[in-house]
Amino acid sequence: MREFHKSLKENYHLKPGDDKEDPYETSHMHVLIANPCGIFGVYAMRSVDEYKKFWAFGSGTDYALGALFCSYDSYENPEDIARVAIEAAAEFDNGTALPITIHSVDLVGD
Repeated sequence: MREFHKSLKENYHLKPGDDKEDPYETSHMHVLIANPCGIFGVYAMRSVDEYKKFWAFGSGTDYALGALFCSYDSYENPEDIARVAIEAAAEFDNGTALPITIHSVDLVGD
């Protein structure tokens, strides 16, 4: 993420505009990384949290997490799990809207 932040500044004109009191420049992003090693949230100040089962970002986070908690074990397909969470967020959060576009990535070796 440090290299990504550097590239954003050098190549894509990211303007951190940080408060001088901040210990680091902000990337202005929350990024969710899911891979075979786990689920990781990288926050604007580049702190990292690990999540064990699922997580969500955005204005509808609370609704999405509630839907994930209730339905996670009911589905085998990750796309179905994501769809339920996003639909719940869209139903109850005015900052989340449909339609949904989901992209899947095949892991090497699968």
